[in-house]
This record gives sequence, C-alpha cells and structure tokens, in this order.
Amino acid sequence: MDNARGTALVICDKFPSTEHDLPQNLAHLEVIAANVLIAQTSLTVICHYNPPTEKISSRLLQYVSQLPNAFLIGDLNCRHTDFGDNSTNSNGRKLVNHLINHSIIRLENRQPTLINHHGESIPDHTIISENLIPKFNPSCQIGTTVTSDHLPLTAPLLLPAPPPIPTYITIHDNKHADWAKYQRHITENLPVINITRDINEIDHQITHLTNTILAAKELAIPLKPIPKNKRPLPAHILNLIKQKRQIYREITRTRNPQLKPIFNRLNTQIRRDINQYRESQWSNTCEKIDYRDGKKFWDEFKTITEQKTQTTTHLLQKGTFLSTPEEKSNAFAQTLQEIHEIPQDPNFDHDFFDLVSHEVQEFREQPFHPLALLNMHVPDNDNDLTNEIPRHEVESCIKNLKNSKAPGPDQIIIIIIIII
Repeated sequence: MDNARGTALVICDKFPSTEHDLPQNLAHLEVIAANVLIAQTSLTVICHYNPPTEKISSRLLQYVSQLPNAFLIGDLNCRHTDFGDNSTNSNGRKLVNHLINHSIIRLENRQPTLINHHGESIPDHTIISENLIPKFNPSCQIGTTVTSDHLPLTAPLLLPAPPPIPTYITIHDNKHADWAKYQRHITENLPVINITRDINEIDHQITHLTNTILAAKELAIPLKPIPKNKRPLPAHILNLIKQKRQIYREITRTRNPQLKPIFNRLNTQIRRDINQYRESQWSNTCEKIDYRDGKKFWDEFKTITEQKTQTTTHLLQKGTFLSTPEEKSNAFAQTLQEIHEIPQDPNFDHDFFDLVSHEVQEFREQPFHPLALLNMHVPDNDNDLTNEIPRHEVESCIKNLKNSKAPGPDQIIIIIIIII
C-alpha cells in the first residue's frame, strides 16, 4: 500500500501528558505533538512523517528550534552522507543547513534505519532543541522491536527515572503479633492524661498517646512482604520470544531481508498467544469469584485488575504542569479569586450584593451555638458538649469498630485499639 501513511504517538500513562496544539501553518503536515512531564521537566514531543516525494518543512524545523524543550522524531526522509548514509538527497541537504543555522541538534546515529529490497538508508532521525543537550545522550541506538521495514531509534534521557515498581508490598503481620509485649509497652509508657481545656495541652497529650501506640505497634507486630499478583508466561510463549530475539540479532548483524518475514510471523504469533493466555487466565479467575460476598469479591477484583489508588501529583493550568505545593496552592487561590470577583457587568445588582454582605457580617458577629442551627432553645446551663464522656460509652464505641476499616492519617489500625 503505497498510499499508507500517518503518525501516532504513544506515551506511557505513568507520565502526565497533554495534547500540544501546533500552529496553523503546520496543520497540513502529518505531525502530532504532546507535552509530557518527566522528572519535573516538561518536554514537547513531536512525531512527524515526511513522505519521500515532499520537501522537509522549514517551518516545522524553525518551530522546533523556538521551543525550550522540543523533541522531534520520525521518518523525515532526509538522507545525507554526513549522517552515515550512502547517498544524499535534497531533504538531507536542507536538514543539514537547518542544523547549522538554528538551535537544534541531531542525535548521532550512523546505523541504517531502513532495510528493504532497495538497500539500506538512514531516513529516520531524532532532533532536539539545544536546551536538551545536557539531558540526552549525544547518540541514539537501534531499538529491539521490528514491526516494519524501519528500525526504531531509542534516545536515552539523562533524567532521574521514576523508581521501579516494587514486586511486593510490606504490611504488618497481625496474626504473628506479640500482643503481650504490645500491651506491656502501652502500660509502661502510657502518658498521664490531665483534664484540661488548654488547646495546646490537649494536642500535646493526643500526640503523646498516638506516638506511644505507634511505637508499641512497631515493636510488637512484625512486617511481612506480600508478592504482587504476577503470573509468568507459559514456557512455549517464552521459547517463541527467545526465538524472536535470536532472529532480530541476526537481522541487525547480517541485514538479511529474508529473515524479516520470519520475525514478523513470530511477532504475530507471540502477540496472539499472549492474548489468548491472558483471556483464559481472566476467565478462570472470574469463575472462582463469588459475587455473593461483596467485600471478598471487590478485593479479588482489584487484585486481578491491579487497580491501585494513585495520588494525583500534578495539576495542569493553561497548558503548564504544576508540581510543587506552592504552585498548586497559588493556582487554587487564583481560581477562587476569579470565581468570587464582582463581575464587571452593567446588569449586576450592587444593592442586593451590599444587602447580602451586611447579613453575612451580622451573622458572623452573633455568638454561635450548634443548636442554634436547629432553631432550638439553648439553656444557659447547657454543658452537654463539655461534660466528661462516660467510660462505658467509650468502650461501647470501641467494641463496635470494624477491623476492615482503613486507618486515618495517624496509621492506627482498629485492631490495636481494641487490644488495648
């Protein structure tokens, strides 16, 4: 299919990203772009396919040179002997000229990226803006996956990568806890609780009690690793993957075009077998789940789907990623300020605004009591909110707590409160 063309950009979902709007004068090109945040650095990644019969776009290269952190990749169909190619075309000469006169750099690669019955050539390139020079290796390498006549290029980033996903998680093993040691530590270190109305003293006593409980928890309850739900692939699929890698190494070493159909056939078979294996595993697991036990059902469902609550660590405001707490708080403050500003509208009722403001101010100046919200009479000697809470009431509340409930910010689980 000589007319088959197009671009696609795939970004790992662990990196925050948004679509990058290109200028209108580049809309006719086969190009797609995105803003990607990696290690607190915002990169503009641009993927471009330039057909061999068309000239490389000078406007696109100039646009890349004007961006602070731009990364242009794709089949540009630019060939030049300076790149290690065996011939030079007009697009290659044009690209070399732009590399000389603009703030862009081509990552060095002198290995063929296109191998077909016509021979070998280097039409694919990786181009970055000058600001990214300290953050990239000066050269790129041929990747390990072949899906077409073109070989992929890889360009390692010199940025701190996110930590690897752990293969296990660590939890407290309550079944093997030394509860006698736990209670003994609580008894020996329990702080004296003094009756007081001083807010600072109350906070101090709460903190002391919380630290005592947590110290006893770490002392008496051991930790144990829980492996994550990972099923190894069957042996026959692993053997096919091994064969595919051997064929790939032969392709990169000999450039034998007859090996490409074998590689593609193995690649297709591996993909099909993996999908069939995953589907069978999913079906078998779903058949074992008992939907009548709600909690157990959802626990197992989250396990097999690997659903984890992920904390949102970035905000996007007007195309800019916000990472630090200060940036986020300022963004929220600005948004709230814009929402609550008095609109500059000739139809705005300023008299009604003044009336509401006056009513709010009067409400704030009145003495407040919770029962006032229910329009109930508040006796002068009502001390229900400050009376001492009976011990049996506290014990009853603790006995009715459920072990399955998650701990709060203090990380005190229900079972260690009941044991006390």
